[in-house]
This record gives sequence, C-alpha cells and structure tokens, in this order.
Amino acid sequence: LTIAPDSKVMRLPSVGHCIYCGAEEYAPTANRPLGEEHIIPEGLGGTLILPEASCKKCEGKTSSVEGSVLRNLLWAPRHQLKLRLKKRKRHMSTFPVTTLVDGRDVVLQLPLDQHPTMLFLLGLAAPGILVNRPLGHAGVSGFWLHGLNDFSLSGLSNIFSPPFDSVRFCQFLAKIGHSFAVATMGENLFVPYLPEFITRGFAKAEQYPECYHLLGGDQRNYASTKDALHQIGAAFTERDGKWLLSVHIRLFANLGTPVYVAMVGELISGLSPEEALSRAATQRAFPGRKPDKIRAQSQGEHPNARLPMGPAAPL
Repeated sequence: LTIAPDSKVMRLPSVGHCIYCGAEEYAPTANRPLGEEHIIPEGLGGTLILPEASCKKCEGKTSSVEGSVLRNLLWAPRHQLKLRLKKRKRHMSTFPVTTLVDGRDVVLQLPLDQHPTMLFLLGLAAPGILVNRPLGHAGVSGFWLHGLNDFSLSGLSNIFSPPFDSVRFCQFLAKIGHSFAVATMGENLFVPYLPEFITRGFAKAEQYPECYHLLGGDQRNYASTKDALHQIGAAFTERDGKWLLSVHIRLFANLGTPVYVAMVGELISGLSPEEALSRAATQRAFPGRKPDKIRAQSQGEHPNARLPMGPAAPL
C-alpha cells in the first residue's frame, strides 16, 4: 500500500475496542467513543485512520511514543519536507541544531532555510525470530543518513545528529505494524506479539535489546519510489510449523530509505495464509460483524508470543 503526499484521508471500519488492551470504553467515566488510531502518524502525513481503536490509557502511551520520535528525531525533517501537520500546531520559525564550539556542545536555533537538516534513521538487521538470533542480542546494523538541504547555508563547520532513542523508535515501528495488521487482518485471525511492548513505559534512553527479536529490517537495497511518501504491507513466513505475520514499513520511500519489519504475530493454529486472507476479506466486506474473542490467552503459552517484560538488559 502506497501513501502519496496528496493521498486523501481513508477512514477504515471501526474496531469497537482498544487494539492494545481490549478495553471496550474510552475511560470508565467518559461519555465518548474510543479514540481513533492513525496507522502512520498524522504528523508524518499518514492518512489511514482506524476509528474507535484506543482507550484513554493506551492512547496516552502511544501518543507519548509517537511524540518522542516526531518532536526529536523527525522534528526538522517534517517541516523541511512540508509534511501535512496538525492544524492546531503553531508554525515554527527556528529549529535546534547541535554544534561544537570551543570544545563544548552548543545548541543553536536556526531558521529552516539555514538549518542543516538531515533525515537520520536506524539501520536494523533482520528480526531475531527470523534468523534464530539469541534473545537479547542487539539488532542494530548501522545508520542511514540523507541530507535534505545544503548544509553550507548554516555556516557551521560541524553538526551532530539529532537525538536518537532506539527503543522508542522500535516502539514507534511496532505501533505502526500492529495497527496495520489489525486494520487488514482483524484481531481474530492472529495472536498478537507486540501490544505489551508498544505500551510499556521506558525511561529515556533505556536499553532493551530484546525488542530486536521482533523488530528489524530488510537489508536489501531498494530503489527510491517516486511519489511514494510511505509504503506499508504485510507478509507471511513459516517457522517451526507456525505462520508468522509481519508488516513491512518504509517511511519516506521516495528518498530511498530502509525497509523495517515488525513481526506482529502468528496466525491462529491450523489457519493457512490463504484462509486468513480470505477471512480477512470477508470481515472487511461485513465490517459490522463482531470478531470472535480469542485475544491474549494464548500469548503466554508460546515463547515468541510476546517480548519478556522483565528488567532491561544492557547492550
């Protein structure tokens, strides 16, 4: 699925419960519907909306994850690329950049036309679950960098990359992957792996290498895709007699960016990919039909059903 810069907003069928915790109301005392989920954040020009899909508590957690990425790593690039921003957000006249002055890190505020803006993304190896990498081994393979303007206009001889929190970035990818899987497959066809990780609170810059078991990348080189702002799709992989469901995410595809892979879950026992796709198509054709409740009971019974939620291990 391609999202172009001029794509119109697409509201998908309502879910009717929180896709992260299963709650069926926004909050116990709230007289309002469940919150809507933007599959790719609105702040990145995302146009796919999943209505009635988040309770107040989980909405706050996922908003915090998105905000930490959008307001730090992607803050200047979003404006440099003129992405669709929320109307209530005030126009920014200057943007921060860190440089070295007399041996000290100094943060300067520069106008956008002088700001040395770079798109700086994490390079990830394949998810550990696909390559039998031991749980807890880091999956970072490097970084991807693309300059968005002429750095010489800033007059600076050196600049630092923007702040990068790799665990928050993986939560950000997991949230996109899980919500897309729910939108395309429904929740009664697969056992989800990622909700607990998505909504877990991590300290700033906390390390959690276990996340690379289910979050990773496709390290093949793909050409940039003209006029495609973002691309997203799903795939199946057989492992140990189970069909794993993954979502492949390429943000800023027109710039030749990396492809990320979120292992979102496994098909329910005995269900083939062909059967799953057929049932998913039927559910989309009859969106009022309430899905069977087969949610998280089986998560704890399978070693890959969720990431361990114990203390974070150091890199």
